[in-house]
Amino acid sequence: MMSKPRQVDAVHDNVTTFAPSARVIADSTNALTGDRLVTVEVTMHRWAMADLALHREVRITVQPLLDQSVAENITLAEDNDVSPSYWPSNTVSAACSPPLHVSKAGHARQIWDYARRRAIESAHAMVDVGVHRSVINRLLEPFLPQTLVVSSSSWDSFIDRRSKVTYQTDPLVRAELTEAAAAIRKAIRESKSETLTLGQWHLPYLRDHELKTLPNDQAHMISVVRCDLGSPDEETFNLQHEMDHYQRLITTIRIDDPAHHVCTPAARGERSRLGLTGWTPHTRPRAARSLR
Repeated sequence: MMSKPRQVDAVHDNVTTFAPSARVIADSTNALTGDRLVTVEVTMHRWAMADLALHREVRITVQPLLDQSVAENITLAEDNDVSPSYWPSNTVSAACSPPLHVSKAGHARQIWDYARRRAIESAHAMVDVGVHRSVINRLLEPFLPQTLVVSSSSWDSFIDRRSKVTYQTDPLVRAELTEAAAAIRKAIRESKSETLTLGQWHLPYLRDHELKTLPNDQAHMISVVRCDLGSPDEETFNLQHEMDHYQRLITTIRIDDPAHHVCTPAARGERSRLGLTGWTPHTRPRAARSLR
């Protein structure tokens, strides 16, 4: 007998309209070449992620959304209105799609929110049936914010192209990516870069006391793991857990390799095959090297 979906109330008081956000998790300048490498944690609309990945000058790692607990993702979907920032009308060509009339855009938003509430109800019902979280989370996926780790030594190029254009000036540009670019620009402008020389490392997510106490090899591994999973709270930090996850990573072939964010200054300001200028990425064991 099919489980009856639970009723989800209309948008409750603590629901917030989602907006992309960004914070710098490592900011380093090559002392020899002057090339600045900035790694940013970005939370954005999931469907704009593919457009960000098209930029050759950025390296991206997608932090796992489908592996999170269903309870976490249901709470995210309940508390956040992750809806489109712009409602284009349905036309033959995407390059000339004007926005919907205000009244129709409002109706479209109501339909989107209805779909979000039904997805939450269905997720609860699937939990009752015993469906695995990897399936349930796909149902919630369109209504969840996505967190990425993004590194680049050419942020100015990306930001100039993306934060200054809107759907009015270029209808092919996703409004959600423009908003993410603006958040990244603000975070980088407010960040202070640390100068590194040969033999020193750009290590996202490592805290000051960890940089001072951890051996180099452990520091590299922990930074790679956190670029994949996110940074744990001080209370939940478990060194052995992170070392175990690194061992699992070295048997995985991935395009969005989290090791790409851990870098050391290069002697010359040349562009690497990963699109980073003046920086050499951390090399993991051969079995772990990602697809190119």
